[in-house]
Amino acid sequence: MDLSRRSLLALGASVLLGAACSDSGRTSGPTATTEYDPIPHPDVSGASQYADARNPFTLGVAAGDPEPNRVVIWTRLAPEPTLANGGLDDTRYLVTWEVAIDEGFEEVTFSGETVAEPGFAHSVHVDVKELEPSVSFWYRFRAGSHTSPVGQMATMPLFTLPDRAVIGTLTRRGDASAIAPLLADVASSGLDLVVDLGDPVAITEGTTLEEYRVLHANLLADPSSRAARAACAWLDIPNSPSPSIEPEAALRAWWEHTPVRLLPPNSGDPYPAYRHCLVGSLVDVALLDPTVDGSGRKRLGRAQERWLTREPARANAAWHAVAYRGDTTVGERATQLLTGASIRNVVDLPSTGNAPSGAVSWQRHEVTPERWTSVTHLLDTATGAVTTSHQPTVVVATPSPSPTG
Repeated sequence: MDLSRRSLLALGASVLLGAACSDSGRTSGPTATTEYDPIPHPDVSGASQYADARNPFTLGVAAGDPEPNRVVIWTRLAPEPTLANGGLDDTRYLVTWEVAIDEGFEEVTFSGETVAEPGFAHSVHVDVKELEPSVSFWYRFRAGSHTSPVGQMATMPLFTLPDRAVIGTLTRRGDASAIAPLLADVASSGLDLVVDLGDPVAITEGTTLEEYRVLHANLLADPSSRAARAACAWLDIPNSPSPSIEPEAALRAWWEHTPVRLLPPNSGDPYPAYRHCLVGSLVDVALLDPTVDGSGRKRLGRAQERWLTREPARANAAWHAVAYRGDTTVGERATQLLTGASIRNVVDLPSTGNAPSGAVSWQRHEVTPERWTSVTHLLDTATGAVTTSHQPTVVVATPSPSPTG
């Protein structure tokens, strides 16, 4: 984003821990407000120092769900990512996190401790709060004598209109090594935000939690995947399985490997993952989470439809993007609801983008107050070459009507 850099104000931080919560601490609503704090702080007492010689940060780091004054940062301890439980036992390990305004961490602005719990595959989610808006910063983790790779992230603007934002929407199909050139392209493209609309792990009947964990770990162990996730903040939504497949294990593994401000899934509970991200008053990105009905069609449902149109902040954004996976009828319904609520400049971001059917691609969206320009990046899986569409798609903003006296 074309924003001024200011000093990072770090008055405090709250840690998200992958730990079980009581039913009384759960909510059926999505993450839609800055004050949402879904997971209690961890109890670090009794946690062990990581003394293993093996590097535990094989899956890298990631950041997600950015807001003007907070962001979730993530890692997972997994010295042997393709083995059960990442090659670790059931020990609770102490993990330190650090945030700085310089890449070299010459002066760590603030830090804290959390615990990597075995019940959530030793994944760590830290919700760093009370940051200053529109600031770029770097983050990393420590476990014992080991230090993670460094990730970069920027907080969102607050009540300001940026001159420009660059957003990527990623559609990834296939294993990480096959699409490595595409992920490397994403990592090097100077994006402010990535919206992941691909299906990185297929949800199949009979797949166990540990098998899903290994599938996710195989993707994240690829260097290009780690680089893409560390380059900027991501917005992620889970895949919706067919009604005949139990989603619990798939959702748990997805949460364990994703930097999201959401509760860890609980057996038998609904899991609404729809939420939105405001890039100042420039873009509102609504992450839709449709459910699959008995006929196999994806639908938003009444609660999500009400949520989509009820928040007044949306009316103040210059652009309104709806992002989702699968059936384009979901986007058509969302667009119909927003335009029916007199919301202008709605952009549909389906998982297919403008790519040919079956193609592996991502889209780069350059957004200004006046126009939305999209360029499709296509991967030739036979040669590994990434090419861009010759003609970008340009949408010109419809100005707000002049007030009448």
